[in-house]
Amino acid sequence: MNMNSFPPVAPQRRGGWGPMFGIFIIVLLLIVGALYFWGEKLSKQQSAQPQQSGQTQPQQQTQPQSTGDTATDSLLSLSSSDNLSMIEADLNATDLATLDSGASTMDTSINSL
Repeated sequence: MNMNSFPPVAPQRRGGWGPMFGIFIIVLLLIVGALYFWGEKLSKQQSAQPQQSGQTQPQQQTQPQSTGDTATDSLLSLSSSDNLSMIEADLNATDLATLDSGASTMDTSINSL
C-alpha cells in the first residue's frame, strides 16, 4: 500500500437556495422602493395640480378641544393654511407677551426638588 495516496474527495456542490433567495430579496426590495417613489411622485403631482390651475383646496378646519389654558387654546386655534395672509393673521393673533409666563412656575418647581 502506498503511503502518499489520499482518499478521493467528493466534489462540492455549489449554488443552492441561498443565492437564489438573496437575489429574490434584492429584487423584491427594488420593486417596493420603486413603487414607493412612484407613489410619492403621483402624490406630488396631484397636490400640485390645483395650484397650477388657480384653484385652492378647501381648508378643513377642525375645532380643537379646549385644554383650559388660554395660551394653549389660542395656539391650537391657529390656521393650518400655508397662505401668507393667513400666516400673518395667525402671527398677529399670537400673544407673545405671555410666552414665558410659565417659566417662573417651572423654575420654582424645579428648585423645590
